[in-house]
Amino acid sequence: AADLLPLLGLAERHDLALMKMMRGDEHDLEAIEAIQPPLDLEVLVERFQQEMTAVVMAPVRLKGNFLTMIERLAPERFDEIAARL
Repeated sequence: AADLLPLLGLAERHDLALMKMMRGDEHDLEAIEAIQPPLDLEVLVERFQQEMTAVVMAPVRLKGNFLTMIERLAPERFDEIAARL
């Protein structure tokens, strides 16, 4: 079923979180926090590293927005994930 989401114009929840993270507005961060079931941080990190390199955005800002999202979702894992990027 998840493979049909792009055909329907719907984003998979981790992809949606990464799209919202790029803008990084407070309402986007709140929407990311509300995604259920909770997001898998390992999936987010993997997709960020593999798929976000082609994004036309200042790399420092992109990484900062990503780490802000991680800090909101799992502050206890922030340092560990930041060190991996």
